Amino acid sequence: MKLYCAKIILLLMFFGCQRSQEEKAQELIKEFIVENANDPESYEPIEILNIKSSTGLNAVGDKEKQFEVLHKYRINNGFGAKILNSDVFIIDSSFTKVLYFESLIENIERKKKAP
Repeated sequence: MKLYCAKIILLLMFFGCQRSQEEKAQELIKEFIVENANDPESYEPIEILNIKSSTGLNAVGDKEKQFEVLHKYRINNGFGAKILNSDVFIIDSSFTKVLYFESLIENIERKKKAP
């Protein structure tokens, strides 16, 4: 009985400690912004609006699975004014890095032009 309870506790700890896709995406996006923003200290995440699986091309032109993450946040622009952004961050299939990002408007326009 003790062994059975110990196994259940270990399983709950293992599966209970797994981070969700949203948590992984939030962490990757924050790291990306800190590395690339003019004023990373001003970054204020608001919400992850959508995580959608898609297929994109990798560096050698092969199709690969990736995730499109729509993220809404505030950050200071180059003039120090706080602005609201809604950007689409493209994340690799294993949630280990941000491949690139584009504004929501650019993302919509690119998809309209796609065949």
